[in-house]
Amino acid sequence: DSYFDTRIVDYKIINPTKYAVEMTTESDIEELIFKQSYDKNWKMYPVGNENDLYQIENNFLKDILFLTEKDIQGENHVSNDNYLNQWNIDIKAYEEENGQFYVIDNQDGSKTIKFILYYKPQSYFYLFLLVSTSTFLISLLYISSDIFNKVSNRLFYEKKTVPNKFL
Repeated sequence: DSYFDTRIVDYKIINPTKYAVEMTTESDIEELIFKQSYDKNWKMYPVGNENDLYQIENNFLKDILFLTEKDIQGENHVSNDNYLNQWNIDIKAYEEENGQFYVIDNQDGSKTIKFILYYKPQSYFYLFLLVSTSTFLISLLYISSDIFNKVSNRLFYEKKTVPNKFL
């Protein structure tokens, strides 16, 4: 069973929140239906044509950067009659918005575009995971250094006894 309702799509599931998609079309506007319940947080991000669809990997540090990037074709993302995600992709607008680097002109007159469909709240999860883990590790480092200092000071002062001449 396909995740996309169109015959012109090649895709790779990177994880349940990230799909690398390659779409070839001869028309100026192409309908892409993503068979997941509609959610406005599914975003489309361009992928340069030098990137192989199957080389895109799951990298949570790079996925955090989606928080700073503007999605494309966002105004064309709607819920269809079956409450699924649908994009009406305007190929010419896609090319104008992203440059020729992101559109491949094929010999048969068709055009190929590559993009990532990404569930943006996942980036917030990754960001909070990174902050939480960093905070935990810094706290652990601080506590362990404090314990180490106390133990080493205690050992140092126990070994070094100063005779009291006045007693």
